[in-house]
Amino acid sequence: MAARMFLAFVALASLSAGLLAADGVQASAVNNQREANSLVSSVATIDAAAAMAGMIGAQINSTIQPGTTAASGQDRASATAYLGSGRQSGVAAGGQSEGLGVWARGSWSIMDNSETGGEYDGTVSNFGVGVDYKVTDTVLLGVALGWENMNIDTAFNRGTYEGAGFTIAPYIGVNLSDQLYVSAVAGYSDIDYDFTRTLNGSVTGATSGKRKFASANATYTVDKDVHGVDGLRLSPLAGIFWVSEKQQVYTDSNSTVVDGNTTELP
Repeated sequence: MAARMFLAFVALASLSAGLLAADGVQASAVNNQREANSLVSSVATIDAAAAMAGMIGAQINSTIQPGTTAASGQDRASATAYLGSGRQSGVAAGGQSEGLGVWARGSWSIMDNSETGGEYDGTVSNFGVGVDYKVTDTVLLGVALGWENMNIDTAFNRGTYEGAGFTIAPYIGVNLSDQLYVSAVAGYSDIDYDFTRTLNGSVTGATSGKRKFASANATYTVDKDVHGVDGLRLSPLAGIFWVSEKQQVYTDSNSTVVDGNTTELP
């Protein structure tokens, strides 16, 4: 629940950032490729980084969360696998003894902007795999590798915005008490981009982007009984999220030099 709450918070932040950016650039994005790139990346870049951080956060949550007990007597040396929205196949991770864990998760989101002069729609998909080691009952260390793919149609200039690349992200989770745990993630992504537009002539271009992101969270868990039934767990959290990506200068097929673009949050 904590990871999902964090991801929802980041998604709202990215949407707000995108709308603010759109107000300033969409009027000139039709014929200016740099402004077009800025318009789309202001949301897509943040969404992709938040998705990766959210997947890792879900893994930490399922493994290190205080009070979680194993589903069987096996330990993490059995290298359990994870897929989807926190569901586990094999042994439950939290509360188990020291050992190695392996996981895999995926996410998929829809991008849609209907603002006049800045219309676009498409998808951003992420897949992550990771290996972590529970050094003690209270400390988890791990590293994740991710792959992302963006496919966005930019109706405002009758073009496309596509990106694909890899991410590497080490992470840590620590139990501070029976109810409080903290986690941190730092990541680096190398993304290749391809752009097209066919409004007022056909133009193509390609560049690369270097992205850095980081998040840190503190989560407090509270178990409650509802009408005498156990099983309700509340996990409020406080967290921060930062991302910065710089797209390189490039020359498009029309021999026009397109300036680099930087996306940051906050």
